[in-house]
Amino acid sequence: MLRSLVGSEMCIRDRGEMDGFGRVMLSSEFRRLERKSDPDLQEHLDKTFQELIKKLHPQQIAEWVWPFLLKRAELALLTDSPPGPKVLPVLCEAIARVAPDALHGDLGGKLVEWTSVSSAKNSKLRFLGCQALGAVTRRTQLEPEMVQHCLELCQDSDYDIRAEMCSKWIPSAVKGLDLKVFTTTVLPELLELIEDEMPDVRQAAYLCIIDTMPFLHKQTLVSRLLPKVQEMVRENFQEMNRVKCIASLGPLAVKLKEVFGHSGYDPKQGGPRFVEILSPMQPVFMSTLTDQDQQVRLASCRNLPAMVSIFCKAGWNLQAAEAVSTFASDMADPVRATLAAGLHHVATCARREGEVLLAAAQEACQLLANDSVGEVRQALLGELGVVLVTLFVQNKPSPMLEEAAACLGKIASQIKCSNWRAHVQLFEHVRQILGHRCNHEHLVEVVLPIVLKAMNDGVAELLPSACSTLAACISKMTKVSDRNTTVSYTHLR
Repeated sequence: MLRSLVGSEMCIRDRGEMDGFGRVMLSSEFRRLERKSDPDLQEHLDKTFQELIKKLHPQQIAEWVWPFLLKRAELALLTDSPPGPKVLPVLCEAIARVAPDALHGDLGGKLVEWTSVSSAKNSKLRFLGCQALGAVTRRTQLEPEMVQHCLELCQDSDYDIRAEMCSKWIPSAVKGLDLKVFTTTVLPELLELIEDEMPDVRQAAYLCIIDTMPFLHKQTLVSRLLPKVQEMVRENFQEMNRVKCIASLGPLAVKLKEVFGHSGYDPKQGGPRFVEILSPMQPVFMSTLTDQDQQVRLASCRNLPAMVSIFCKAGWNLQAAEAVSTFASDMADPVRATLAAGLHHVATCARREGEVLLAAAQEACQLLANDSVGEVRQALLGELGVVLVTLFVQNKPSPMLEEAAACLGKIASQIKCSNWRAHVQLFEHVRQILGHRCNHEHLVEVVLPIVLKAMNDGVAELLPSACSTLAACISKMTKVSDRNTTVSYTHLR
């Protein structure tokens, strides 16, 4: 009954409003289900809360959902009832949407109670309570007592709690607390956690530093945080989850560039230059190119667009080119497919940064276009037009049109006739390439038979794209006789 009530126009209108009758019925139904111990009904109740949180306005959530949800969460946390692990994520969703006034009152005291060792009956529920603390900190200013409790949780005897505070609360605190308060109270805890005895906590603290960087003063970063980060990177993330840490190198480098710029931190006053800040990352990243663990190489390849851009800014063009070439010939299909999917970002950077990286990207494109695995070619097809235009059509001093046509032809020849969506995508890329002023004779020779075949097949979804591409091809034909022959052929078909 509850789900039908929530979905009915009587209860919730299009504007997210609830009429009086709907409110009474909803309250009655909540109270009835609260007394039931059936797990299915309790799960049903949580899903209903989620629907209401999405549909209602923040003030309405505060008035009609928040009291019931708070009571339910409290019962779960303090009595170790089974719904606990399911209701806490719902509570976090509500915290993110409810009117801010609802987050004051006694919620802070309840969260302190829920996350205390003496109150909560289950460590997992304490863990989820820490997530709720993070959600609250993002939305409202914490009382000093609340901040102190959170600092104590950062030193909790349970390492999962310490790691969760790094992951959920500290990144929220740097946004929600006054920066001076954060720097004097929370930052020392973070610096201590990055040297924690447990690898999981050190990893969470390291990732937390990446999230907090844009909000801190440069001087604080240089003097207190960067040395810790560089030390961890130099140690190559020993005893930690290398896949997650390697995956963080790209975001870390991007954040550093955002904070310090290309030149670095105030070099006139002796601050480190950008290349000095990044220097520990370069050998670590390069060591992952041939790592025996495929997941490490895959994580590293996902970082490649960001790392190529950063490497070039630091003057490491040869290393960037080596990374592109190595991943293009990697033995693992997912690694090559990942490179293919991000090659347009690499291509854009390669055009700006010189011949070495450009040549490596061109060779990688040709290898991927001729790859024996369909998933790799399909990944390249996604942004093929941008890749070919950037790497070949706009090549200086002269366009490499034959190479572009060969890559496109190889991709096209492997697309199955029944896959009309892939053909539409291909034809869009063809028109994109033909839009650039140059002699497209080779491309037209490659594409024209594919277009005519598509028109012959008569697939309704493909015909508009095929006709547009045919018109673009005809407009690029230099010989009038070729144009007339093609037009006559299409009329006959």
